[in-house]
Amino acid sequence: KNTARIMNIYNITPHAVCYLINSYPIDYYLIDVRTSEEIEKYGAIESSLHHPVDSLERSLTELNKNFNVVFYSRTSTRAMVASTIALSLGFTRIGVLEGGIRSYSRLDQNVRFYGKTPHSRVPSLGCEESQIPKISTMELHKIKQEGTIATMLIIDLRRVDEIIQYGCVPDSINISTEDSARATVMTDAQWLSEFKVNRPQPGQSILLYCRSNRRAKYVYMLWKDTKIINDKVKAMVFWEGVSGLSRLHACVKSYDSFDVGDPFPPVLPTTLLYP
Repeated sequence: KNTARIMNIYNITPHAVCYLINSYPIDYYLIDVRTSEEIEKYGAIESSLHHPVDSLERSLTELNKNFNVVFYSRTSTRAMVASTIALSLGFTRIGVLEGGIRSYSRLDQNVRFYGKTPHSRVPSLGCEESQIPKISTMELHKIKQEGTIATMLIIDLRRVDEIIQYGCVPDSINISTEDSARATVMTDAQWLSEFKVNRPQPGQSILLYCRSNRRAKYVYMLWKDTKIINDKVKAMVFWEGVSGLSRLHACVKSYDSFDVGDPFPPVLPTTLLYP
């Protein structure tokens, strides 16, 4: 893990990978670097690409370097090798499935556990979606009235183009979902340099929001699993996204989802709850 931190390669738990597959909060590649024989015998994770580590360098040249790329193998040894190859080719958003296929097999009956390590000794599966604390528009308004929101670290997880076009919550900071995983392996100095804010400190509360809630839930899981969110640093996900925030802040506009390069969707009508 120390080596991974130095190289800015993050660990991602099985539950977070499962959410990534089912909800698609960001553009990503999930890459299996095992042999064809292993895959045929023990199965592979749904939607993953197969690029054996021995021929990976040639395969990676065809992929988009702006995507998050998550590697996995039986444990994580070959996945770490794959990560260093990706790093050398200019990829910057690189993750490794923690515990490899051994861990993920506890979530997916189509993937079979194999190896000498007992099943009970594989790493934690990570935070589940059902464990994510959420906050509604009315609850957020109450916090604003009490004045406690001023002490919260409000993080906007959208892309810069979304923020420029549709506005953001006053005093919020932007850490895109695409960069949120990389943030888990940053030092305090790197956090400050990259995001212009200190890394969350004990006693601090975090509010995560995005257009809907898909990206915010994904980041909560990542940050909970990597201890950015912990017993001393609490966090909540704003469940109603910009449609809810647009009812509290005139500077935030509601809109439909769109991809990078698409025409901007029109602003959706909304009514301020508390003008």
